[in-house]
Amino acid sequence: MAHCAECQGKFCREGDFTKAPKDCPSLGTTQEGIMAQYQGVELEWARKGAGAGDINFPNQTRVEEIMDFAHRMGYKKLGLAFCIGLSKEAAIVSKIFRANGFQVESVCCKIGSVPKSMLECAPEEGVMGNGKMCHPIGQAEALDQGGCELNVTLGLCVGHDTLFMRHSKAPVTILATKEWTCNHDALAPVRASEDEFKRVYHFIAKDEK
Repeated sequence: MAHCAECQGKFCREGDFTKAPKDCPSLGTTQEGIMAQYQGVELEWARKGAGAGDINFPNQTRVEEIMDFAHRMGYKKLGLAFCIGLSKEAAIVSKIFRANGFQVESVCCKIGSVPKSMLECAPEEGVMGNGKMCHPIGQAEALDQGGCELNVTLGLCVGHDTLFMRHSKAPVTILATKEWTCNHDALAPVRASEDEFKRVYHFIAKDEK
């Protein structure tokens, strides 16, 4: 089992594994074996991702990093899959992409206007109201039909983002996650987990009670 999050040495950064823990996932690998995994488009993504991350670090915003990567890859058409609750932000993101020369296809999460009741959720699952269900598979299909070369997600629900990434034929990257409690800063409760967000350590236990 790998436990990199608890590793204090981060030996992979220096390349010296003499003091690495026995379960370090780097042990038993070779540089040649690793590079054999990067062929064709995977190698190109790795190269362009490394360039976009290194050259302008740390002064590049996420939206700029996405555009930098897309430009380096030669992508002309971007797809934007967004939560209806972030419609205002989606319109601005689309405008930014277009201002930088990209074609943009954008799809809202509520396409198809299917009632949530058709999901047949049990009462204990806590689905609120009789509104329309999110349709991430449809979002992926619509962007693929539009010929998008790179799809960008903005605020899709947990689980729905998973479905979108699973069904998108084009590669997917994330611009922002939806986090209503902390103004869309998903790391805020992580940073404050020893303070005002101590509740995160007992979330499942609390829910089971």
